[in-house]
This record gives sequence, structure tokens and C-alpha cells, in this order.
Amino acid sequence: MLALPLLTPKVSWLNLKSLSKLTQAKEINMALYEDLYVGDISQSGDRKIYSDHGSSFIELANDMKQKWYQQSIDQNYPLETTLQYYDRTFKYAQAGATALVAGNLIQADYPEVIADSITITTGSNDQFCIIDDATKYTLTIAAGTYTPTELCAALKSSFDTALTPATATVAFNQTNGKFTITPSARSTWGFLLINDTPNPDETSTAKTIFGFSANGTPAATMVSDTRAGFMTREELVAGTAATAGSCVAYVTAGSNGLAANVLKDGYYCTTKAGTGTVLGHCYRIKSHAAIAGSAIGAICLYDPIKVAIAADTEVLVFPNKYRKVIASPATTPTDIVIGVAPRAVTASYYFWLQTWGPCAVLNGNSATVGVGTQVIRSVTTAGSIMAQVAGSSSVVYEPVGYARSTAAKLEGVLVDFHITK
Repeated sequence: MLALPLLTPKVSWLNLKSLSKLTQAKEINMALYEDLYVGDISQSGDRKIYSDHGSSFIELANDMKQKWYQQSIDQNYPLETTLQYYDRTFKYAQAGATALVAGNLIQADYPEVIADSITITTGSNDQFCIIDDATKYTLTIAAGTYTPTELCAALKSSFDTALTPATATVAFNQTNGKFTITPSARSTWGFLLINDTPNPDETSTAKTIFGFSANGTPAATMVSDTRAGFMTREELVAGTAATAGSCVAYVTAGSNGLAANVLKDGYYCTTKAGTGTVLGHCYRIKSHAAIAGSAIGAICLYDPIKVAIAADTEVLVFPNKYRKVIASPATTPTDIVIGVAPRAVTASYYFWLQTWGPCAVLNGNSATVGVGTQVIRSVTTAGSIMAQVAGSSSVVYEPVGYARSTAAKLEGVLVDFHITK
């Protein structure tokens, strides 16, 4: 370990060539050098060290040839640490509960910040009845406590089992609190219908949980009639007032609560003004203790609060966007695209997420991607891109880069990613 002299925070681009033992160093612990940015440490100038509120790392060319391709069950660097390798940029990230495939387009996720959960009880609210043309089906959801994401998976599993070979896509919209259920096409498929009539003895006891009315309207795709029985992340409130100048804010957790520090290095934002509060302020989160379900908890911030936050202010809390990332879904986006997986990644492992420069990814849409085409996330194939077509609905999704090769559907394409440098 190479010892460095104590430096004043926010020193920029310090030249370290004069440190005689640098060529022998593999790693330098920069935990004491907050906000220090160091670069140009060798003749080739392609190695840099970055720090964001604490730890960083530094390596020589021979030691970092394969660093971008490594994964680890242990967290070796702070999330969001940057690795610059020639014209490619990587951010240190953690995979979520599902393994990632090499070339997957990756988006941020917030599994612990879903504000609420619902309990399914056998014989009480566990059945969802549908009609496929004249055939009746009863889907049974296993008893348990579910977040919206988990409930989507549980209903999909019940649907796929009961209506084989048909399958379903089930999604929950955090903004409007509604579910969308879309069955796969098959020759005998008719309509879905909440089965209250003509069979009132077999009522869908789970219908109100999913936000459906007593008599569903026949449709190939079902969308909740009203907000489902979940509180969404957009409905959190502070619960306790916070004063200007303090580095402590507050949030009232949903029934799930929040484990300690799941929001570390994420953001706390005021989104709807309460009494005397100015909305639109956003603060980086330093730490927090565990917060019990429906309880008010303190959130420690890196920076002091600029304008007092009233207790009735609606707030958003987000974890670090590189924590527990997922492949971009082939449904309505739940967060932004932040990079691409340069290798297969085991669930929950830490890895280097590529955010800038050339990388191979799948074209998941029917339209051919041409050289120079701006590409966006695919809305038909999870973890893939598609060409952005001017004037189409696809323009609502964020661009991620530009194609450097041509690819038909389900072919690989070289994309120069322009997400975060």
C-alpha cells in the first residue's frame, strides 16, 4: 500500500508521476481523500482515479487489462466508482436478484423502495377468475406477502400454469398504481373477463388487489380500472419537518420498511410542496438506520438542507442507481438505462458496467439497425436495443448510443454507447 501525503479536498488532476514507488503500486486506498480526482499518472495517460465522497482506487496498465471483465461476490470498490480503459468507461455496479447476460442493456432498479406490500391469504383474496372465450379458468395465487413486482411474478406463474401453452406478461406501473395483464396470442384466444358474471359463485376474490372492477370489460389486454391496493413510491411523505441547514431529513416508509443503508449514495428529493416547502430540491443520501414499516426514519444527507421541509411534503427516495441493476424490461420502463453488461454476471455479484464506448448488444426489434442509427431500449425484447424511428412512439425512450454496424432482428450489433463518461 502506497502512502500519500494528506491533501486538501477537491484537488483536481494531481500529477503523481513524481511518486517514486508508484510503478510498484497495485492499489491505493483513497478513503481519506474525499472528492479527490487524480489523473495522468503514467506516460500513456489512460489510467485515472476517481472518488465520490470517499474511497477510490488506482492501478497500472498491466494490472487493469482484465479488471473490466471481473465479477465478485464481495464489494471491492464503492458503487459508481469509474474505471476508464482507453475509449471505454465502466462504473462499479451490483446485479440484482436475476443474473445478467453478456450484452444485456441494463437499467436502474429500486427493489427495496417499493413503498408497500400486500398479503395474500388462502380462501380470502387469492383467486383471479378469467374466461377464455367460453372456457372458465381460476388462477390461484400462493399465500404470502408481496410487493407489486413479486405479485406480478406470482400472477404470471399462475396464469402460465393454468392456461398452458398461453403465457402472460404482468406489469405494475409505479406512477398510476395500475397493473397491465397481456396474454400471448394463440388461435383459441378470445377475451379476458373478470369472472363475476355469469358465475357469481366463483368471484375473483383478488380483483380489488389488482384494481379491477366487479365486471371487467372484455379485452385482449387488461388494465386496472382503478389504482391497485398498493401505495407507490410517489406517495411517500416526510412525516417529520426538517430545518434548513440541517443534514438530516425524514421519510415515512411504506409497510415494507427499509433496511439500513439501502439508500446510501442515492437521492432524497422533494416532489410535492407541503406547508411552506419549496419542491424540486434533491440531496445525496449519506446513510440511514433501518426504518420499520410505516414508521418515520431519519435520512442523513451529505449536504445541508437549503429550504425547510414540512412534515406533509411528498418526497422521493432512490437508492444508488448502480445498486441491484436489472436487464431493461420489454415493458414500460421503471427507471432509466444506465449501461450494458460486458460479460455474464451472477445474481447479486459486483461487476464493471460499461457506460461509454463500443460494446456488442442485441437488436431486439423487427426493424433493421443501420450504421449511424441512433438506438434506444427495445420495447419488445428484454435487455436489447432497437433503432429510434423519427415520428414513432419509440422517441419517448432515452437514446443510448449509435450503431456502428448493421443488424437484423435478434442479431448482434456494435453500438458506441453514450450514456455516462
